[in-house]
Formats: sequence, C-alpha cells, structure tokens
Amino acid sequence: MIIVRPYAILSLVLIIAIAVLSYSYMRNNDVSIFSHSSNMSTADKAASEGVTVDDNVAAAGNAQPAFASYIIRYKMLDTPDSVVNIAMKAIKDLGGSITHEYNTVMRGFAITVPKGVALKGVLAAFKEKASVADFPFAIEEDKPVST
Repeated sequence: MIIVRPYAILSLVLIIAIAVLSYSYMRNNDVSIFSHSSNMSTADKAASEGVTVDDNVAAAGNAQPAFASYIIRYKMLDTPDSVVNIAMKAIKDLGGSITHEYNTVMRGFAITVPKGVALKGVLAAFKEKASVADFPFAIEEDKPVST
C-alpha cells in the first residue's frame, strides 16, 4: 500500500494550476517565452511588421516619466526628528516621494519629484512650508560626486 502525503498532492495540484494559468495567459495575450518582442521598442515592432510609424508617436509610446532627485540636507546633525518629519510630510504633500533618510554622517533625506513639478516651484514651496529658522537646510541636486 502506497501512502501519499496530503502536502505532496496539494503541491502537485498547485504546480499544475500555475502551469495551466500561465499557458492560458500567454495564449490569450499572444506572448511567447521564446521571442524578445516584449523588449522591442514601438518603432522596432512596427518595422518588423512592415508598418511605418512616426518617430514622435514611437517616442511617446516608450516615454517614461522623468524624475529629478534632490537631497535635503540640514546644516546641523542634531536637527530634531519632528522638524525632519514636518519637512518630509511637506514633500509628500507637494507630490514628491522620500527615497532615503540620512541620520549618521549628515541629517536629511533624498527625494524624487517629477521634473515638470520640480521646475514649477515645488522646491520653493517646500522651502516656505518647511523653513524653521533654528534649523537651516540646503537643497542640492542628487548627482554623483567625484574627487
């Protein structure tokens, strides 16, 4: 008599279900694991199909939102958490996101905002909202530094 553990049967059923769902998804969406068509640009796909595409349309189809990165650096390492939290909330309220917080060598945080938003005065608005006379800060573009 063969004894089969319930977990082995359950695992086998799950594997089969995943395989069936994957196959049906690939078939319905015309996806192949053997082609690189998903990595092609819009212009390359059109060229492979013999269709002419305006370069501006192709560029818009591949457009990624451009983000600008900045570092908000407090001049004093002992700036209280409450001041930093108010500043981080102000960035979030203005549509930005916090990507890193610095607490050891310097006090501050890194942010990303859409480039169009950065140019429209979000940083100036942030300076007004988060400015505390006792805890001055600087806003610098986040970019590689070399010596």
